[in-house]
Amino acid sequence: MTRPGGRRPRRLHSLAAATLVAVLAVVLLAPARPVAAHADLESSTPAASDVLEQPPSALVLDFDEPVEAATADLALYDSSGAPLPVGEPSTGGDATVVTAAAPPLGEGTFAVVWRVTSEDGHVVDGAFSFQVGTASATDAAALVEQVRGGVQSPPVVRRVLGLARLVTYLGLGLLIGGGVLVAARRRTCALGEGTRTLFVLGGASGVGGATATFALYAATVVAGGFGDAARPSVWETALDTRPGRMLAIRIALAAVLAVLAVLLLRLARRDRALPSWWHGGAIAAAVAVSLTYPYAGHATTLRPAALWAVVAGVHTAGVLAWTGGLVHLVAGRPDDAAVRRFSRLATVAVPAIVVTGVAEALALADDLDDVTATSWGRVLLVKTSVVIVLLTLAAATRWLLQHQGAASIGRTVLAEAATGVLVLGLAAGLVALPPEAPEEAELFTAALTQAGVIADVTLTPGRVGANQVHVVVTPPGGALQPVAGVTGRMRLPSRDLPDAPISLAPEGADHWSGDITLPFSGDWTMELVVEVTPGATVLLSATVPVP
Repeated sequence: MTRPGGRRPRRLHSLAAATLVAVLAVVLLAPARPVAAHADLESSTPAASDVLEQPPSALVLDFDEPVEAATADLALYDSSGAPLPVGEPSTGGDATVVTAAAPPLGEGTFAVVWRVTSEDGHVVDGAFSFQVGTASATDAAALVEQVRGGVQSPPVVRRVLGLARLVTYLGLGLLIGGGVLVAARRRTCALGEGTRTLFVLGGASGVGGATATFALYAATVVAGGFGDAARPSVWETALDTRPGRMLAIRIALAAVLAVLAVLLLRLARRDRALPSWWHGGAIAAAVAVSLTYPYAGHATTLRPAALWAVVAGVHTAGVLAWTGGLVHLVAGRPDDAAVRRFSRLATVAVPAIVVTGVAEALALADDLDDVTATSWGRVLLVKTSVVIVLLTLAAATRWLLQHQGAASIGRTVLAEAATGVLVLGLAAGLVALPPEAPEEAELFTAALTQAGVIADVTLTPGRVGANQVHVVVTPPGGALQPVAGVTGRMRLPSRDLPDAPISLAPEGADHWSGDITLPFSGDWTMELVVEVTPGATVLLSATVPVP
């Protein structure tokens, strides 16, 4: 057996390296899918697919929870896809409603593209069309698809943002965990070469990672690329949001921890005891930087927000201190007394990590019975499994420490540290994922019959957003003569929305297809008017559930 900080077999180095490579691969190679965050569009004026007699004087978007007005972006396009000038978006007295003045509009089809930042930091976007007058022949779905490009940052920007979060976690863990282990020495702060290196690496990673996280987050707020991440004007936009301000504060606090680490290294050269002001400053900075995570993330959506911020902050601080301390145990040369004191601290910290983590997961999860329905839930399950392995290793380490001494725990501490790094990587991934289960599409099919006319109807994908409608008509008695025409419309009685037309076009003999955008979930009423022969029509209707 080897003591922590001593010579270790090469296969243990390989284990640590493989773990780090695996974490980086998960962050960099995982699909950077758009995130459907907490803020959802509840209604709009004009409504999606609205047909108006008079043009609107303003564009109004009503969300289900507050959004950041400073980063809201609304764009309006005409039927050719050319942008039209709109007023500056604002929320007024209601942070859930974004309003922008509309320019004078004539008849035609128009598309609205929007992007907002929800209060938990996620950037969400959408688009819909409306029509003024009845003379337009523009394909609304094609127009929306044409103008919606460019409302999100490139996937590579979001991947690198995830990597920056991981680097920040690792850096802060080395600073906080190392500080805890050094404080456990009590009488001296003499440091080994490996510990000094980790403090330097932690300071550089913590400050550098936090800076990169802020800059890249700012770029995603404006749907920009790497160039935008270096623009002060983009930083100013991000600072107008609470998540942006928390990320900026994290940079400052990481810098404070790095300065304290530098002071520690200087004291270590003289083999002097740590002064009380160093302890106080380190504890205050560690607590504060841990609280920036809940105030810039999911915990802000829970009520009461202050309580859940404390719960999430305790969880974050515990994980950083424990994992970072383990890495220092592997690289440093702490005496037996310091190792035992750190073990006792971990005995208190680990239950706190588990309890706060479970409490936050239960509060955030929309439905634990179907937790695998979300990427957040699946990553949470993987993280839980890895944490169980970590707890098992921790128990083995403590048993060895109590029965065989500090010299016997080298292997288990290294495995424990590598597993802890993997936990940090999974935690970095959870930050970017929404806890809610996505609404699943429900393909709608029905055979409608009236006055001998049979219409086989399909609506796909059967969810909020753009949908395609197919109608196959069988005339009375199966006549070979095709019907003269088919028109369609849909409405949502629960919201008193006006009829939204389905732009049906013939695809062949008695086969019609078209598109419609459904802005809300609910039981929609679909009506089809089949003109069997010129002047002779039949009305068919059905209820279409949209999740």
